[in-house]
Amino acid sequence: TSTGTRCAVRRPRKGARGRSRGGRRDRRHPRPRREGDRHDASTPARAGGARDVGDRRGAEDRWLGRATALLQAQAAGRVDYGALSAELGLSYEGFRKRFVKEAGVSPGRYLAQQRMRRACDLLVRRPASVREVGQELGFFDEFHFAKQFKKAVGMTPSAFRKLFR
Repeated sequence: TSTGTRCAVRRPRKGARGRSRGGRRDRRHPRPRREGDRHDASTPARAGGARDVGDRRGAEDRWLGRATALLQAQAAGRVDYGALSAELGLSYEGFRKRFVKEAGVSPGRYLAQQRMRRACDLLVRRPASVREVGQELGFFDEFHFAKQFKKAVGMTPSAFRKLFR
C-alpha cells in the first residue's frame, strides 16, 4: 500500500516437489528446453510472418489491464464472469485460463487479494470499525471478514491495525 505498510497476502501452499495441490507441474518451473524444441533458439524465424516478442507482450499486458479493470469495476458486488468474459470476447473457460496464464492467479483469487489489500489500506488509514470496513468491502458480516483477513494476511484485522498504527 502507499502508506508504507506491508500487507503481505499469502500465496497458497504447495505440496511436495514444487507441484501445486492439484498434482499438475508448477508452470513457473517448466522443464528445461532441449535441442529440437519448437521454440529453440536455433530454429529459424518464419519468413515475413515473425512477430517481435515485445509486441506480443504489450498486447497481453493491455488485455490483462482491461480484464483487471473490468474485474475491479464489479468487485464491490457479485461478479458476473459470463458477461465479463463475453465483453472480452472469450468463453468463461477461455477467459479464466488466459487470466491464470497471464496473472498467475485465478480471477476469483485475484479479486480476493485485491480486496484484502484494500482492507489493509482502510484499516490503517481510517478510524472505521472492523465491521464498517468489512461492509464496505462487501462482506456479509465482520466475522466472515475477520476470518478471510486472517487466512490471507496471517493476523486478525484488529491486530493488523494495532501493528501499523
